[in-house]
Amino acid sequence: PGGAIEIGESPRDAVVREAKEELGIDVEPVVQVWHHRFDSRPLRLFGWLVVPHSWDFVPDVEEIDALLWLNAMELADHADVLPRTADFLACLEGANP
Repeated sequence: PGGAIEIGESPRDAVVREAKEELGIDVEPVVQVWHHRFDSRPLRLFGWLVVPHSWDFVPDVEEIDALLWLNAMELADHADVLPRTADFLACLEGANP
């Protein structure tokens, strides 16, 4: 899940809210493992390691087109991958909560 951090909201709170809004699940953020700030535009990306409270996803069809289970290589090669995803995956694999 992804989306903007709302005014007055912490990145940690945004992770919880976005998972609930888009996937219909509650998550416990463990650690922010990655952050990227683009020089060319006002966009920042954050990557988190989370623990889901349930694997019973209820995707919001207004928020997402598809729910995919991909390994790291499949994700890195996916046509719709966000910029810098490979960097995020490298940090996620090295995360030691």
